[in-house]
Amino acid sequence: MNLNCAKKNACKLFSFLLAIVLLSLYAMPAKATTERASFYIESCGAEIITHSRGNIDITFTITGTHRLDQIGATCIYLYEDDGNGFELIKTFRQTNDKYSYLLGKNTIRYTESVPYEGISGNDYYAVVLFLAADESGEDTDRIETSIVTAH
Repeated sequence: MNLNCAKKNACKLFSFLLAIVLLSLYAMPAKATTERASFYIESCGAEIITHSRGNIDITFTITGTHRLDQIGATCIYLYEDDGNGFELIKTFRQTNDKYSYLLGKNTIRYTESVPYEGISGNDYYAVVLFLAADESGEDTDRIETSIVTAH
């Protein structure tokens, strides 16, 4: 085999591998998820869904390793960028009666959503703090969503 042929084959192989890497990055989901080893949390995820007129929903799901006394989110921090950098604009706490539904009880999987009236054209992301607990103990996790632009 001559040197030119070997270079061509190496170049083809490199191009093929580069294409595979780029396609796998493109296929990554927009929402943030984690799967981890824990006695309490099997997986959790969060995303922001945009609607018309700037309205958004911060949606999360947490799956426990077994039926748990408490499972869900204890706090959600919402950040907004109106062109001057991201700033914390809203905190949703499960201890607030209005958002007590963020934490479920006596279940293995919990999904919920929090609405927010945003501003069209502004960017948003959220940080969700998760909790999974029973009489034996608890575990926590933290997810940061992708940045979305409100419609």
